[in-house]
Amino acid sequence: QRTWEHRRAEALYRQTLAIEPGHVRALNNLGVLYMDAQKTEEAMAMFGKAIVLKRDYADPYYNLACLYARKKEIDESLWYLKVAMTISNEVKDWVMKDADMEHVVASPLFKKMMEGQKNR
Repeated sequence: QRTWEHRRAEALYRQTLAIEPGHVRALNNLGVLYMDAQKTEEAMAMFGKAIVLKRDYADPYYNLACLYARKKEIDESLWYLKVAMTISNEVKDWVMKDADMEHVVASPLFKKMMEGQKNR
């Protein structure tokens, strides 16, 4: 996936899921492939499955935040982003470097949320 071999990566994730249907990283990463291919519904389904199986895994929440940010649905994006941030402090770094999150970072609601994070 990192070398842009999406077809091969998808085949490997599907093989992994055939052996272990509850493999949350494979579900999440397959969702990222779908997201990159503009297959929003399929991506959301993969992220949703990963969340159901492992509620304390920040990546699918963050990826849902990115999907909603791409659609400029800021409130939904912020909700998933806030959940991801409560799970992992690393998310704060991800969001500041992610082009998908540009509209979210620019929103007054994001700024207010980040002020609340500083007080923790």
